[in-house]
Amino acid sequence: MESWKHLSRRSAKRRVYNFYVSCINESIEMDKNAEKSLFDLVGDLGNTSFLGAADANILDFRRTLKTVLTKYFLKSFVDINIGTIIVFISINKDLLARRQTFLSIAGHANIRNRTIYNFYKEFIKKTFIILGSPLTSYEIDTKVDDIVTLETKMNVFNNSSEPETFNLSSLSDAFKTFDLNGIITSLMTSVNGSVDDIDLIEVAFSQFLRNLDYMFRSENPDTLRNYVIWIGIYETFPFASNELRRYYNHFEELLYPGPRVVHPRWFECIRTLNRYKPLVDVVSVEYLKNSELDTPLIEDILKRIKDAFRSNVNSVSWLDAKSKKAVAQKFENLIVSTKPQRLENETRVEKNMENIEMDQYSYFRNKIILLKVERVESYQTDVKTQLIVPYDINALYVFHQNRADFNRAAFIKPDYFNRSYSQLLGSIGMIIGHEFTHMIENMGIQSVLSTRGDFSNSSRDKFIEIWDCMIEQYNSYNLYGMSLLGEKEINENMADNSGLSVAFTAFNKWKSENNEEKDYPGLDLTADQLFFVSFAHNNCEKYSRDYGILNILNNNHAQGKFRVIGSVSNNENFAKAFKCKLGSNMNPVKKCFLI
Repeated sequence: MESWKHLSRRSAKRRVYNFYVSCINESIEMDKNAEKSLFDLVGDLGNTSFLGAADANILDFRRTLKTVLTKYFLKSFVDINIGTIIVFISINKDLLARRQTFLSIAGHANIRNRTIYNFYKEFIKKTFIILGSPLTSYEIDTKVDDIVTLETKMNVFNNSSEPETFNLSSLSDAFKTFDLNGIITSLMTSVNGSVDDIDLIEVAFSQFLRNLDYMFRSENPDTLRNYVIWIGIYETFPFASNELRRYYNHFEELLYPGPRVVHPRWFECIRTLNRYKPLVDVVSVEYLKNSELDTPLIEDILKRIKDAFRSNVNSVSWLDAKSKKAVAQKFENLIVSTKPQRLENETRVEKNMENIEMDQYSYFRNKIILLKVERVESYQTDVKTQLIVPYDINALYVFHQNRADFNRAAFIKPDYFNRSYSQLLGSIGMIIGHEFTHMIENMGIQSVLSTRGDFSNSSRDKFIEIWDCMIEQYNSYNLYGMSLLGEKEINENMADNSGLSVAFTAFNKWKSENNEEKDYPGLDLTADQLFFVSFAHNNCEKYSRDYGILNILNNNHAQGKFRVIGSVSNNENFAKAFKCKLGSNMNPVKKCFLI
């Protein structure tokens, strides 16, 4: 990427370089730029009496809410999402719920909540002092109190009402304060659509929004505008000036105490870049151009895993004929993507960056631009668009589209492709089998949740037995004195176990066609053992105690150690390869088995 700095400023690669440089640069100059950019943003949102502007009227409040949601696509108390012909409106449950405890009167009886409450008020005050408020300390305190009082009132309402459907006309009559029609019209324009395309508007928590609409009519419009601006800019604090970031991080730590992982800045910058598809695509095209890709080998592995998946499904006894037929039909309709089509046209990738100006001296401005790009993109996602970063080793199954995405470009790495077939199928093959398993696991879940599921009643009941068995198994594992959360991880654990089983079926078939793979000279492992060692190698990791505990709480995958132990201890082929005695830890009598 270093060589890209010499390219034209209009070049897509130069813009990606500018973004990365702006992120990695934490100089005093960049800090001042962030403060100025935040000040300019507040002004464009409609300004605020915190910074000396005249008090707002109700029209000012509506304009600010519309600007927050449709020009900058920042968050507010209301969420609006656009489907093909449907608009979904809801409250921002996360934003409201996380403030509910420490803002409520009952919550103040708790010392910890009082601490959060007091710091929250100090945080709001400090923000506008940093931005240069000309008001006295008392005047700022008064406006902060007004915002917090408003938020407290908002948390009183019950938000459990059923969703309602509207058209544009009835929506305008139901919610007069927010100008939702104007907001929807602007959002449709942003995604090159028209309000004429909308057949239906669905409003979740409609009674809650009605209550807010009614309450807002009697509130001071200036407080409403100040509140919407505060909530909007709160989302920008992770990339604001150092001082505001410190306040933001401390507030988040008060809300969610416990261990935290701090990554080096370069890592955070790469991870941030990977969030934004136009930037990712520029890097991916360059990566693919400079990589040697063994396409026939990839296609061969993919075909072998598909055949093995079908074989395993047909061989299990818990699925009856009707359920097997449903699985086979869904599997034939599965969309498998190994290279995003969007990367095949480099000119198009360049064109997608045309209107995305990246300033190497202002990370804040760059992030504001990319937040909008990301949210507009979320409204325009093609069902066949690959969702994962093409140069990152990853894969996923998208259940509502019945699609499995794999990054064959990432598997170019020597760790994967300078290997024997036992290693290839134990590593890549297992990953592919893992994603295919999510399809059958999701069919089981839908059959449990709905009488119209794909499985027969008997297959559904046996699926539940396997589900419960695996939850119990993983709950029994312990890391740093903390039990794994088997129910939270169940989807991934099922996929790990069955993915490994499918991959070994494919390896057995390969051996029968190739007179069995020879052992490695100087390596005291059979081909079968090497298969399982290669699978384990996928899950090698080292972490601190705090990170391990945080991972249990926040990750839907088990820790690498238990992804390996849990899967191989359910696999009879592993016990046979390593001659594990029946009843031992690695070959228990009771095994949990899907396919």
